[in-house]
Amino acid sequence: MYKYFSISTDPLIKCQCDYGCGLSLADMNEDFMKRLDQAREFAEVPFHITSGIRCPLHNNDVSATGLHGPHMTGRAVDIYINNNEIRFLIRRSLILQGFHRFGTGSNFLHVDDSDEHPPNREWLY
Repeated sequence: MYKYFSISTDPLIKCQCDYGCGLSLADMNEDFMKRLDQAREFAEVPFHITSGIRCPLHNNDVSATGLHGPHMTGRAVDIYINNNEIRFLIRRSLILQGFHRFGTGSNFLHVDDSDEHPPNREWLY
């Protein structure tokens, strides 16, 4: 399906809830995942997904976006970042693939292409 992403290599791309929702890689937005795959190829560094799709209840538990976050649409992931060079390479590759929303945490980069939230945004966690 995708060159760089699978449930076996990225088990955290599925919903991590305790509610048994069953959402997984198959529920991610296909266009989003294709572009993420292309960005991964361009960056030439691994993308370690720490959060992918979320059900509304799980998103409400873990995010300030509550019941309306981009993770619920399958159009968002959080990528583990362990140094600034990797952060730069990943962000550059994502921008070149048309991604336009980024959240930066101390050890992760959130990326989404939500059409329900304002475009061209960056924020800090």
